[in-house]
Amino acid sequence: MVKKCRRNRRTRDPDVKVQRNVYAIYAFLRPTQIFHHRAAPKGGDVNETRDFFDEYFETIEEELPPTITLYRPVGAKEMELIQASDNKRFPPRLPEQPIFYPVCNKTYAFQISKWNAKESSKCYVVQFEVDTEFLSKYDKKIVGSRIHEEYWIPAEDLDAFNNAIVGDIEIIIEV
Repeated sequence: MVKKCRRNRRTRDPDVKVQRNVYAIYAFLRPTQIFHHRAAPKGGDVNETRDFFDEYFETIEEELPPTITLYRPVGAKEMELIQASDNKRFPPRLPEQPIFYPVCNKTYAFQISKWNAKESSKCYVVQFEVDTEFLSKYDKKIVGSRIHEEYWIPAEDLDAFNNAIVGDIEIIIEV
């Protein structure tokens, strides 16, 4: 049986904790209807509610796009090396660069390119598509505010990353 409890009251009853979590997920999915529907109806089974959400999230996972658009600020030398590969691959990392950082949005990439423009003569922001299945092995990292989102790809995985690029690497901004 599912018990309702006040928000501030602590309880060790696992069913109450599950219902709170289900309400939290439900609020995320349908924020305007949270008070009109109950996650587990009075006398209802919490397991039925869990099954519903499990099915819902499985559906979401099946609908992932085949590619994800990523961005990267690059300097003039790195851009020459990209163009030498026919705009298909990023150059290998230097020994002092153990991680490759593609970013998730243009705004963040543009900010980084402006910071880098102070150090070098020209900077570019490039855009490229990467296979979603390949990227699912890596977590997104937030390194500042919400827009500062990037993937951390170890240098030894850069060849596999380059193979997962779909299409060309395109210049979208020149700073």
